[in-house]
Amino acid sequence: MASEFLPIVFIEDNPGDADALQRAFAQTRVPNELVIIGDGENGRGYFQTVLAGAKALPALTLIDLNIPKVSGLELIRWIREQPLLKGMPIVSLSHTYNYDDLEKGYDFGANLYLLKPQEIRQWADMVFRLQGYWSTQAESYGMGKR
Repeated sequence: MASEFLPIVFIEDNPGDADALQRAFAQTRVPNELVIIGDGENGRGYFQTVLAGAKALPALTLIDLNIPKVSGLELIRWIREQPLLKGMPIVSLSHTYNYDDLEKGYDFGANLYLLKPQEIRQWADMVFRLQGYWSTQAESYGMGKR
């Protein structure tokens, strides 16, 4: 049985961060499916299947800026060039604060720039806070539920 909630995509090459987000989703009881993709090239491939109608438009996409093959910034720019994906909320993530990345991320179309948490409880707190953000964004773009 398919979930009535749209997926949330996390493009992340660090297995520890991917696991931390999965655990935070479980702790906060997020009902959306979490789709984890390990690099920017496969991230672009995922969104090409969305554009082809084979996958649902995500309610939210989280992108690590330092991913291999296609950088997070390049991926954000590519996503925003696709008319169907223009309204999808994007959160850019990084372990280190870099003003240039923050500025480019916003210029390319990210909605939010966050530093990655260091502890699991901080991941859960971030997810809890993002739930309010993406549910508000999803409603305005008609993306919260199927």
